[in-house]
Amino acid sequence: MTDLIDRLIKKIPLYRLTLYYLENLCILAVLLGWTGRMGYSGFSILSSMAVVLVSCFIANAIGVSVTGARSNRDAVTIAALIIALIAPPAVSFGEYSFLVVLSILAMASKYILTLGKRHIFNPVALAAVIASFIGTRTAVWWVGVGPMVPLVIAGGILIARKFRREDMVTAFFLTSTGGIMLSYLLQGMSLSAFFSDLAFHSPLFFLGFVMLTDPKNAPARRRAQIIYGIVVGLLFIPQVHIFGIASSPEMALVAGNLIFLASRLKLTAASTA
Repeated sequence: MTDLIDRLIKKIPLYRLTLYYLENLCILAVLLGWTGRMGYSGFSILSSMAVVLVSCFIANAIGVSVTGARSNRDAVTIAALIIALIAPPAVSFGEYSFLVVLSILAMASKYILTLGKRHIFNPVALAAVIASFIGTRTAVWWVGVGPMVPLVIAGGILIARKFRREDMVTAFFLTSTGGIMLSYLLQGMSLSAFFSDLAFHSPLFFLGFVMLTDPKNAPARRRAQIIYGIVVGLLFIPQVHIFGIASSPEMALVAGNLIFLASRLKLTAASTA
């Protein structure tokens, strides 16, 4: 099975595979929206994607002109599509404005919060965290709803395999699902409710396969990857509080990025001492 997967993805560049995956998720979402199976209209989903794409490319162009940094078109498109898949599709001016703000924050973080020509935080996750503090809207991770889940998982397996992050993703899944299951049982909720929520109303798979695996924000060594997956998995559990604030998927990832950064700086300081 793994040989078949490897043959399928061998000739596709890393980020291009992610781009194809996200594009297919977006196409599926629009089709499901038009058929009334998403909770959002096809027009709302499509127009929101267009607004995010335009906003991200404009904001990125400004960032490049100001900093003189190099830019990757695929990376910008990937960030835009991720935003479109986790932020609520818009139907009003205020909601479209939220998408624009989210896009600007994500692109700005790529050029402002950097270390060694690498952005410190996952841009989309950080943008969602900041937006949740400065406004009344936040990411809803609608990509994790029922009809989308099979493609999220199938494509996500290819992504994890291509990026060689299977152990990290597995550690994240086992830790987060174990913690969430325990919290369900402690609250007297049934396992059937747990599995139903996990399969049809959870950002778990998309976060784990798409955002956790970003090589710019994750460790390169296998042991460190596993530890990183466990840490983010623990922070992902909704009952966990970070600095007194209830955790969210985006906050878990940003906190994980911060912990990874601290460990990198500590190792660098130790090696130069």
